[in-house]
Amino acid sequence: MGCKMTKLSENYLFTTQVEMDAKPELTRRETWVIQNLEGNYLRSFLRDDTVVTYCLERDDAERFNTYEEASLRAKTLDTVVRKGHKLRRFML
Repeated sequence: MGCKMTKLSENYLFTTQVEMDAKPELTRRETWVIQNLEGNYLRSFLRDDTVVTYCLERDDAERFNTYEEASLRAKTLDTVVRKGHKLRRFML
């Protein structure tokens, strides 16, 4: 006998930022931060005549609303400062 195939439902676990904005009943929001090799978080980038500043506390880190924004910034930091920046996702 052959295997019985079942159709998968079209429920998506992940939603886009636009869909999240359309659903105000959702309370948790995704946020992204960037970490360097030493484990410090990105605080600011290209501000006040400084290329980059880092901080130890996650609460002081610069937050990005989308993965794309954070990924672009991390790639830029890898090119300009040093390779090894990682993205971390948190829920607010």
